[in-house]
Amino acid sequence: MVSGKTAARLMIAAGGAAVFLGCGQISDGGEWQTLSETEISGKITVWEHAITFEPAMENLIEGFEEKYPDTEVEWEIWEGESYYELVSLAFQAGDGPDLFYTDGIARPQMREYAKAGKLLDLSELVDFRYFDESDLWREILDGRCYGVPWLTFDSRIVYYNADMFREYGWDIPETFTEFENLLEEIKQAGITPISITPHDSYSLLFLWEPILTAMYPEYASGLEEESSDLLGEPAKAAMQKMLDWADAGYFGEDWYDVASGGDQGLQFTSGEAAMNVCGTWDGVNIQANNPNLNMGVFILPSDGENTGIMGSIASGFSVNAYSDNMPAALAFADYCASLEGQTRWISSHGGISASDQIESATENSRIIAQQANGNLYTSWQLVLASRSDEAVKVWEDGFVRLFAGEISIEELCADLEDALETTRAERKEAEKGSVGMG
Repeated sequence: MVSGKTAARLMIAAGGAAVFLGCGQISDGGEWQTLSETEISGKITVWEHAITFEPAMENLIEGFEEKYPDTEVEWEIWEGESYYELVSLAFQAGDGPDLFYTDGIARPQMREYAKAGKLLDLSELVDFRYFDESDLWREILDGRCYGVPWLTFDSRIVYYNADMFREYGWDIPETFTEFENLLEEIKQAGITPISITPHDSYSLLFLWEPILTAMYPEYASGLEEESSDLLGEPAKAAMQKMLDWADAGYFGEDWYDVASGGDQGLQFTSGEAAMNVCGTWDGVNIQANNPNLNMGVFILPSDGENTGIMGSIASGFSVNAYSDNMPAALAFADYCASLEGQTRWISSHGGISASDQIESATENSRIIAQQANGNLYTSWQLVLASRSDEAVKVWEDGFVRLFAGEISIEELCADLEDALETTRAERKEAEKGSVGMG
């Protein structure tokens, strides 16, 4: 491992075919060389997946280029689901970015990239001294670490129009029952209670998971357990609750016309909707879209005393195993893992800090951390992803179809169970094969 304060140890393989930072694998014919920080130079490209991270990207890259003045970072943000298609196309063309966002095990793409040899195992190449094993869980496949996470707890919270709440005399709900009553009050005032798009599975997830957590906090707290039933009655009841809210008009009479997550945000920032339930990381971008919006936040509350939030440590950047400038690419990954890099990201990100050494940057993030009171639960979707890539694909398609009225809850859950069972059978077969080979 290397520290951001030490010289980078680089292995230059014969013919310059591969360059690795740190104490990683040494190929035949390779020789070790020590380079100073000033010798980290040249251009690298970094790709992100959402415009909401633009301030954090700017702050992070500014710090890296100050540390390594002979480097130049070209970066792009590719908004929307097309991002993952663009990454795949870039690899097919042999022109992939040096570093890029994968979302870790939350999506099938990371496993696909790793299986194709596109990702570098960073386990022994980056200084992870500020991370616990649990912090890295989202980036690990088959014992290898393929990304540098961000030490923020990415969750889903309620953003509300504070001036609108004050004008109509609406109180911040303290129980789930009060929240449901509030939805009806807002609707009766002729205002859309919650802005949401039915066309994006993750936008739907970011409301469904808070509903699940509020209705069944004990169930939510145990999802990580191997014996947990991801498709149990609590999960189905939360889906039905969300469908009931749609039928009641709590997402607006024309919510199917909200075409994307961007339109969802615009409906809230323009004052057409009273609330927007989305990511903790979205706050900075929401405020940037309407600096005059007086916005508050709260956690969707439970009827009991265990109000909490569901989410995960944020995924970060992976390194292209075929980078044309591996020294700089790995120096960037190592900078992301450093306390300085993490602080720069978190201070611009606006999310909830998951590090004792870094304070949450905004008043809203501190409010959410206080309301959660340590009740931080792992995302249902991330647990699903840890069990089956195929199930994630079924869910991504099926969740949208559910809210389009094309399938029922029982049909969706049956499809998910089939995918989970297929993966379980495949893994058992693979285990038998490995034992036989032994």
